[in-house]
Amino acid sequence: MNIISHQLLRNILLILLPLISTLSFAQDRGRLANIDANSSFLIYYGNDFSQRNVDLMKTFDVVVLDANLPNCTPRIIQELQDAGVKYVLGYISIGEDLPKTYTENNIEITESPIIGDSLGPIYVDETTREIVLQNQGVASFYVDSVLRSIPGEVSYEHDGMPDSNPMFHGYYVYPNDDWRWVLNVMRIGGAPGVFMQRKATAGLQQIAGDRALNIDSRTENFGFDGFFLDTLDTAGPYTNLGWYPWAAGEMTKTVAFISNTYPNKAVFANRGLFYYQPGLYNATYDVRPIEHSIRPHINAALFESYKLDSDETHLGNSPYYLDNKYNTAPKMMAESNRVDGFTVFGADYMAGRDSALYEALYQETTIENGWTQFLSLTGALATIETFIRDHPQVEDLSEPEWISTASQWINDAEVTEEELLQLPSRIGIQKLSQGANSGEIVINWDAAKDHSWPVKYNIYIASQPDFSDQVKYAAVPFQKGLSWDIDPMQNYANEITLNGFPAGTYYVRVRAEDSSPAQNEDTNTHSLSITLNDNIYSNPVLTGDIILDGDLNEWAGLTSFGVDPDDVPGVDNQVDWRQVWMAHDTNNLYLAYQNDTAISINWGYTAYLDTDTNKETGFTGGDNSFPIGSEFMIQGFNLYRYTGSGIDWQWEFTSSLGRVWNGPYGEMYIPISWLGNPREIQLFFHGNNAVYNRSEIDLYPNDAISSKEYFSYLLE
Repeated sequence: MNIISHQLLRNILLILLPLISTLSFAQDRGRLANIDANSSFLIYYGNDFSQRNVDLMKTFDVVVLDANLPNCTPRIIQELQDAGVKYVLGYISIGEDLPKTYTENNIEITESPIIGDSLGPIYVDETTREIVLQNQGVASFYVDSVLRSIPGEVSYEHDGMPDSNPMFHGYYVYPNDDWRWVLNVMRIGGAPGVFMQRKATAGLQQIAGDRALNIDSRTENFGFDGFFLDTLDTAGPYTNLGWYPWAAGEMTKTVAFISNTYPNKAVFANRGLFYYQPGLYNATYDVRPIEHSIRPHINAALFESYKLDSDETHLGNSPYYLDNKYNTAPKMMAESNRVDGFTVFGADYMAGRDSALYEALYQETTIENGWTQFLSLTGALATIETFIRDHPQVEDLSEPEWISTASQWINDAEVTEEELLQLPSRIGIQKLSQGANSGEIVINWDAAKDHSWPVKYNIYIASQPDFSDQVKYAAVPFQKGLSWDIDPMQNYANEITLNGFPAGTYYVRVRAEDSSPAQNEDTNTHSLSITLNDNIYSNPVLTGDIILDGDLNEWAGLTSFGVDPDDVPGVDNQVDWRQVWMAHDTNNLYLAYQNDTAISINWGYTAYLDTDTNKETGFTGGDNSFPIGSEFMIQGFNLYRYTGSGIDWQWEFTSSLGRVWNGPYGEMYIPISWLGNPREIQLFFHGNNAVYNRSEIDLYPNDAISSKEYFSYLLE
């Protein structure tokens, strides 16, 4: 065979790859236009393109086909488009190389791994996290890293052979520049002048390129409206399943390359759900997939087997259904609802189940979740089913329903849906805090779902608790909640900062509104309040400047909470706050105390910390007199976490803090993670001279109890 030489291949790559790798990311794509929950959707991987089947395909709004099937021709694509199918999309595998068997000159040829640069297969060392080339005569985009089956141990085997999918026999790939070039130029019949070792698979150019006059030739361009991207799960971060988390970033670059190279073509991603999952982290390779999110580069994403999988031995719901419903789907829907979000599709399988389950699927995914749904007869996707399509369109008269993105992995064998329904809800507003600038309010809430996407959020702010003077901020331009990517259990999906508020107390609600003509809005009455004050402080993020030595010279350039007067009489070694500083680096929070006389850090010195900036949670004083609700207390040099119900004195010891004191000065530090990684801390200081057999109490600020004053420190 006339195999292209290694040197020629590298020369071609040297010309083409700089053009590929230097392309900037395209503008955010957004959802598929004119597609909603009432639209019809078909995935068809069968090879029967009889006129009867083609006419049936014409009744769908979105059709996914595989150009690699022998009877699929450019004429079919044109006929569907001419008939008014809104999107005819072509299948392409981007995470697995799928070799095929074809006939050439009456000889049957089975494709083998691509030779390419002969440096592969590769793996990433678990210790150094560096790519290792094995030089086994195949392209360096093939991978070789299989998890050893040893309980409690994370290590991988490398046998020098490309890993392959045991079910579909595709070779898993690390989707780098070399692989992107292959994806782009491979074509049925071979690329002109280039032998790619892939002569039976349509690449991006052939799938989406303009059709030639000969629309019956399978070696010509097909002219699809876009791409259906499969096998993204190669980059899955699931350590215990032995996939390839270190490929997550390159997979995102591949999706972005497709988006940028074909800006006028739709991009529809199958699965890859980990890209929308906050809190998901692979420690072996230090990969957090949501940080590589493909959201800006796609128009649509498919949730396959949400409720009904393709396994015919499962007569009821999928064994992963509860995890899909309460963990994965809410996070995906929160991501899909952003300004650069995407349309969510579903594909489930009949697989011999009772028809009542089909109706339950339709009710949940289409009516409640607002997905564009397809239901197939079997996992082969080789028949044209119309069960979902044949339901009449639904007029949306229902308000959005609030969901929670807090759940983590749910083991279906150990929990029931009834138990999951008892989990705390996240209806409406969840958190209020002061912004970095005077007059700013930071508002956090979770997510809502609806038949009519996108869901919009309206904010109501009042100075009266009955909201009689409320002002409505309609369809606010919200952002992703801070730290939600890292910990969705303690943080919330959505956030906005509003400004222009003078000092005072404000009451806030968040309500969800759908995009239906009726503009249905929920009516929740959940509200939170916040008192804005001028005691807002912050210091620049430190870079190792603080040394715990009782000498405050390094604090000289940092802002303190202000000077407190000498307001405890006498000359004994009393507790008399004069000044406190707070500072932070990426990992630790630092405190510096200045007392009126020589200090001995003991239980007489107490700092109360409100880390969720919500007075309705935490300790509010035995008589509810505190200006804040304290989740944590630093008493002396010990940290305690509050476990009571608001006014009862119930604290759990957390740890002793690093500390030192010298004369009137003292220094301490706390790992920020011990406090739950807050962005803002509201606090005040309480001095109790009973430790010295005296009766004086010193507060800092002085009006903490009488006027409900406190300090706010921002960890920006």
